[in-house]
Amino acid sequence: MIQVSFPTGRVTRYAKSEIEAESIRRGLIMMRDTGLSSNSDRMEAALEKWLEARWVDVLRDELTEGTWQRYEQGTRLYLIPGLGKHRVIEITPRQVDTFLGRRALDGVGIRQQYKCYQALLNCFNWLMQGREVPDNPIWDAQKPRYRSPKKRPMTPAEVRKVLQAAESDRLGALWTLMLVHGLRISEALGLSWEYVDWHDNLISIEYQLSRPGGSGCSLGRPQNRRVEAENSDEQDGA
Repeated sequence: MIQVSFPTGRVTRYAKSEIEAESIRRGLIMMRDTGLSSNSDRMEAALEKWLEARWVDVLRDELTEGTWQRYEQGTRLYLIPGLGKHRVIEITPRQVDTFLGRRALDGVGIRQQYKCYQALLNCFNWLMQGREVPDNPIWDAQKPRYRSPKKRPMTPAEVRKVLQAAESDRLGALWTLMLVHGLRISEALGLSWEYVDWHDNLISIEYQLSRPGGSGCSLGRPQNRRVEAENSDEQDGA
């Protein structure tokens, strides 16, 4: 039995283990010290509720299809079955470390472990911004040591081969644009003539074509960036 005094009276909770009791006590004290109501069910709710709200509902239309699918898959396959039934007030750094350690023993790759960690971190940061929880226990958990593989740039010879092959392709101009200016395929497909500034030699990437939630294509805002383009003889004559 755990008891913590609030301005409105003493709050009593029950736990199944000493570790759970300590995490509940810590959560109640933080709720009291940060002014959250002891009668609120926000930290008493199962983590599954918040994971689904964050990664299935809120972020579905804000991320590209590929990014959303990777995090949604990790949330659905690993986080919700492994931690979803625990109340938010029960989540501790030790629990997260244990969860990730077990995923490693189950053969889950380090990249997927890292994405699970990031999904949890993002969810609790979101809850903190909305004052649903007083702190983020994921900060003190062991972050998986994942490093993205370094991308090898194309050699001049490889670039020439691609440009030569593009000359005979009906989409040759698109491949050349993407190669020379580093556009993603989604950004290239979101281009229109109104965003090409022939006077200042700039291409403004205002939209990208994506499939949010896997339900049809739509134009969305990418990260703002501008691509410089040198005028060619064909552009001058266009």
